[in-house]
Amino acid sequence: MTTNFIDKNIGSKKSQLLDYYRNRATELIAEIKQTYGDSEYKSRAAAVNLGLIEVKDNLIKTIEQKAKKKLGTRRYTGRCPHDHLYELYRHDGIQK
Repeated sequence: MTTNFIDKNIGSKKSQLLDYYRNRATELIAEIKQTYGDSEYKSRAAAVNLGLIEVKDNLIKTIEQKAKKKLGTRRYTGRCPHDHLYELYRHDGIQK
């Protein structure tokens, strides 16, 4: 899944953001299972957490880059692009 859904209307695309985040989490878990055995559950959890943080950071960077590209040298005066991801993470989580 690509990040093509990220545009100026990202605030109304909550379900697409969650789907993207969940799909990436599934991919991460599959990759990590190949590295760590069943008895290394703590290492697995730590690796998944680090991977998900990286996914979130990459999404934020993509949002910021698209905002800067769209606005050029003007200062970004809209809602902070982190707010949407923060709300998703804080209120809904990724457990659904």
